[in-house]
Amino acid sequence: MLPNHIKGELIKKGVPLQSIALELGVKPPAITRVINNQSASHRIRSRIAEHLGKKPEEIWPKSYDEGTPRKPGNPAFITNS
Repeated sequence: MLPNHIKGELIKKGVPLQSIALELGVKPPAITRVINNQSASHRIRSRIAEHLGKKPEEIWPKSYDEGTPRKPGNPAFITNS
């Protein structure tokens, strides 16, 4: 999914990014970085996916290789562009 689609789906479901940040004990920019594929926190991805009723692999398919998250900075990291 593209970042604007993820944000739009969260808005439709009434889930502000700040509430996800509060749930996880992180600052809101951390949530934004994950949505924009600038960071690859599996914990944050999993929580976003849970709110959307999906698996992280369904939202960021190119960032996973056989279920293992690929992180930015890793040569194997691929974005969802």
